[in-house]
Amino acid sequence: MDDETFVFKVRAAIVSSFLQIRFLAGKDLKRYSFQLYSDRPLLRWDNAPHYPDLFNFPHHFHNQNENISSSALSGDLLADYDLVIAAMLDYVAGKI
Repeated sequence: MDDETFVFKVRAAIVSSFLQIRFLAGKDLKRYSFQLYSDRPLLRWDNAPHYPDLFNFPHHFHNQNENISSSALSGDLLADYDLVIAAMLDYVAGKI
């Protein structure tokens, strides 16, 4: 890493699950991941560039069954946070 690169990581306990937020930014790089997990991954969003055929590439979502789909996230950590929290609340309430 250099003086222009930073890493941000947060973990929080939510009910019987955990939320982990990772954000890496540098001069020409911005990577993020949001993950709700317990003993296994439940919901995950990230922008690793490995699903180029999805709409809104590289932003994608992994559900608890490991199905992968496009994500509405944009890489703006604060704006995306609200979307992730809303989806997690729906998941905990049994709506998804």
